[in-house]
Amino acid sequence: MATGKSKRRVKRMIATQRLTRSQTLGSRMALRNQKLSTLLQIPPELRNIIYSYVLKGHQWAVVQPCDCHKPRHDDIALLRFCRQVHAESALLAYTLDTFFLRDINTNIKEINAFLAARSVPQLQVMRSISLGYSKSAASEDAKFQGFSFLDKMPHLRTLNIQHNGYRSRVRVNGNDLQVLTRSRHGTRPIIRTLESH
Repeated sequence: MATGKSKRRVKRMIATQRLTRSQTLGSRMALRNQKLSTLLQIPPELRNIIYSYVLKGHQWAVVQPCDCHKPRHDDIALLRFCRQVHAESALLAYTLDTFFLRDINTNIKEINAFLAARSVPQLQVMRSISLGYSKSAASEDAKFQGFSFLDKMPHLRTLNIQHNGYRSRVRVNGNDLQVLTRSRHGTRPIIRTLESH
């Protein structure tokens, strides 16, 4: 029995030493980056302008994971530059960019998985979401609750709804919103931006 306890104690000590070594290496690397990186020598205010310029204007589609080829360029590689840059700029992508949630009635599992993987601060700083909303979700009889996740985003300013159905109104958290207009050429998908005040 004493040998079992001593083995566990030795394993804990080894794990603690590895963790300490890893933290020390990370700290040394952070100090080295601060001294050698030209980007990190720029004042924080200017770095924030650079981060905004690099990260702003993207629309991120939330889709099912696939075994597709990786893209040729990584738009958020900046966030992997070093820990300090990540800490300073990680939430900017959520603040400056739009997240497109495709066809929320059929992809609600993927959307919920995406939202569950976001931290509370990430959800709280999201400002722009674009939703794909199809005819089946908009049927008169459907008791669709797909918009309930919007309650987690208190700073959401812009909600784009792309509606591919025939109904002219969609209920969002108890509010009717006009999202589709008809023309003499028939009904077609329209994105309308609804600004909150």
